Amino acid sequence: MKWKFYWREALNNLWLSKLRSILAIIGILVGSAAVVTLVSIGEMAKYKALSEFKTLGMNLASLVVNQNMDFNAGIDLTRTLIPDYNYAQSMLTLATKVANIQEVAPVATLSLPAYYAGKKLEAPIIATTYSYQTLANLQIQEGRFLHRLDRNNYFCVVGSDIANQLKNNGSNSIIGKELQLGNAYFTVIGSIKPWIGNAFISNNVNGSVFISLAAAHNFAPNLYIDTTLLQLKPDSDPDQIETDVKNFLAAKFPGLEVTVKTGKQLIVSMTHQKNVFTWMLGLIGGIALLVGGIGIMNVMLVSVTERRREIGIRLAIGARRADIQIMFLCEAIILATIGGVTGIIISLFITRIVAEFLTWEFMFSGSAVLIGFFVSLFTGIFFGIYPAYQASKLNPIDVLRAE
Repeated sequence: MKWKFYWREALNNLWLSKLRSILAIIGILVGSAAVVTLVSIGEMAKYKALSEFKTLGMNLASLVVNQNMDFNAGIDLTRTLIPDYNYAQSMLTLATKVANIQEVAPVATLSLPAYYAGKKLEAPIIATTYSYQTLANLQIQEGRFLHRLDRNNYFCVVGSDIANQLKNNGSNSIIGKELQLGNAYFTVIGSIKPWIGNAFISNNVNGSVFISLAAAHNFAPNLYIDTTLLQLKPDSDPDQIETDVKNFLAAKFPGLEVTVKTGKQLIVSMTHQKNVFTWMLGLIGGIALLVGGIGIMNVMLVSVTERRREIGIRLAIGARRADIQIMFLCEAIILATIGGVTGIIISLFITRIVAEFLTWEFMFSGSAVLIGFFVSLFTGIFFGIYPAYQASKLNPIDVLRAE
């Protein structure tokens, strides 16, 4: 019965000072909403990035040649190859030389001017093999992608942005059209559907023109292999494959330093980065919650000052100091609870709006809700202890005499 009395008295006192109570609730509300919203948005961003990456599958790896090699350090240049066309040909044998590698796609980016009907196109040229379509998960919009039989044919495939540029120049169908790439002319045999992008593949697929490595070598013999994409067999060990690839290259090209990145490594790295980002957002929201807690303390201290006579009378007629403390703590808990719950409800709507605006899958973090609520509650208790203690320490004789 006593606790029922405490809660009723706390609610009555808060109701009598509605404006101050509302202002204190708003402070906690903003902090709670900030914590839950920011953490939930961080979780959605993490899920979005990881889901985009996983669309390519976990069985991907990339091999990049380190560009800080010291060729004056005794490396036998007669056996060590700069990553050029010959290097690419050697990389294509990885599928037969290293176990559990299914597909290989060397990639070179050429900086050559591209023209269509006399108009310049802003389009990097990507020289690769037919396997790139599978590894990058490219969907064909029109025509087809490069084939293994297109090695020496001057055929090209364009990304969605380039296809739109060609159609804006009056072409209803781009198949069979000719593009001038450098000093060579290539026939368009296909276009790619809009590609959403991925952290694993750095090429701007939508704005690029794809040609075969062999054709690129014919008119641009000094091409440089930027990256080699690898598709691993299901259930293979990425760490073991990384070791095997490095051993293969060390035996074939002594001194050639490479970095192998696997899908497993990138997933772990991205998850760690996103978790740090999420907790940083939560910390920012926690600062807002701290400000709300200070608002509760301010309201409670003002309430103690205004209710000195009431506190003195309660103590004079037999109320214990613990009763005064509990009554004021109940007020702080009520303010924090109302603010916390309201903030969580508001954050639900804000998170939904953000998800709709960014076209992300809506996710509302249950852990963020629990953290937001309990931190709000803890904030109310923590910042309510001091005012409650101050109220219980008042001397009833001094208070009543002063009144």
